[in-house]
Amino acid sequence: MAVAFKPGQVLELAATLEQLVAAGLVRRADANLLAGSPRSREQALKHPLAYLAG
Repeated sequence: MAVAFKPGQVLELAATLEQLVAAGLVRRADANLLAGSPRSREQALKHPLAYLAG
């Protein structure tokens, strides 16, 4: 599997979800639901992986 992100690159939720879908780790329907769901300010400030895990 190729490295999808460069060192020092800021992770964004949409790009992270796309990579997880491409790797077969998240279903497209779940990624669409997460990407389209409103987030609170607290959730929006979380690191994308912390948000997805939480």
